[in-house]
Amino acid sequence: GRVFGKIDRLIVAADHVLAIDYKTNSVVPASEYEVPEGLLRQMAAYSAALSAVYPEKRTEPAFIWTSSTTFMPLSEHILRTAYVRATTLDAPRPSP
Repeated sequence: GRVFGKIDRLIVAADHVLAIDYKTNSVVPASEYEVPEGLLRQMAAYSAALSAVYPEKRTEPAFIWTSSTTFMPLSEHILRTAYVRATTLDAPRPSP
């Protein structure tokens, strides 16, 4: 399927692709486990699309929360499960 969206910052390195999305939310999640579901699904879709475009590189999605200038990388586990929840009914959300 198609993915529609805009990655705010894409850095293509020799062995990985860093995809950064800037978020202006006033409340910054304490961890990736507290990130709103819609944002996790968005980044999971970006990661899947980038894996298809750059199959030889590791994808590293992350947020920068602008209100606190916090850099928050997202683990493969949290993105994989968010992707499953986006495509499967009633899939559970992982806990830390």
